[in-house]
Amino acid sequence: MADALRTGKEHPTTSHGPLPDAPARVPLRDQLALHSPLVRHAARMGFAVATAGALGQALQVRRSVWMTVTVVIILQPDLGSTVRRALDRVAGTVLGAISAALVAPLVHRPFIFGALLFPLSALAVALRPINYGLYSAFVTLVFLLISESSSGDWHLAGVRIATTLLGGGVALLFAFLFWPTREAERISAQIVALLSSLRDYIAAARQGPVAERAARRRFGLAAAAADASLSRLLGEPGVPEARIESMMAVLTYARRLRASLGALFTAGHHPSDAADLAARVDAALGRLLQAFLEQRAAATAPAWPTPQHPRLAALAARVVRQLEILRSALQRL
Repeated sequence: MADALRTGKEHPTTSHGPLPDAPARVPLRDQLALHSPLVRHAARMGFAVATAGALGQALQVRRSVWMTVTVVIILQPDLGSTVRRALDRVAGTVLGAISAALVAPLVHRPFIFGALLFPLSALAVALRPINYGLYSAFVTLVFLLISESSSGDWHLAGVRIATTLLGGGVALLFAFLFWPTREAERISAQIVALLSSLRDYIAAARQGPVAERAARRRFGLAAAAADASLSRLLGEPGVPEARIESMMAVLTYARRLRASLGALFTAGHHPSDAADLAARVDAALGRLLQAFLEQRAAATAPAWPTPQHPRLAALAARVVRQLEILRSALQRL
């Protein structure tokens, strides 16, 4: 590539042909298997909605359909998201219902009522991506103002609070008792997948630019999955802050290491020197991965010989620092 930039000639590439695609029915079959989180969540949702409906009929709750709607809104595929959504939904609904009970008796004229609904609805829409709890509060306020003005029933605020509490209780009960998927138990698998995709990237990048681009995309997908897992982990109760910090460090330095390796393969370094450094990084990642799987501390990597080329020596020093920080973060998990 460096010669191509200097001479203006086209950079030669080696075509490896398109990568084989996995049959579409394979991931579909995996998603529909009995052990699939998708199928388990669907079953959990169905039983929870049925239970909420039966409970509402047994207790003769007014507007019992609000219970089932609350269950559908709160119950999420993982436990952390369910708990977070339940807290936001219940707190927001209670706040909005109390506000509606206080405001509704003061609004009598239609033009005042209409002028009040517009900014409240706009605030609800604007707050949804920012804070679901505040969004629930404003939606509840708008909904109850409309319902109470049309029906004349000023006791709907209490009914709304009661049905939300009952529906939230049912959702949490099923989330904790039926296949509770705690992200803290799955985070290790995400780390293994991330480090494995990083090693796969090294192997693919040594084959040529076509394989390097495909492996880079696969690493990006693995990193995105680990990011999503970390986001869910943040919502779970009882997770130590030190573990979250370590996971953040693993994600950050895995990406930085991938970027350093990308510079190694695309900056026109001497092939033998680049291949030697890549092999050492791959071996170090293998030791880190093995130690993590065996739940033991990985030994500090032995000193590497300093490459003669200054740019390659600086890159090697950066890679060594990144590997050491990665080793320390994995050890703290």
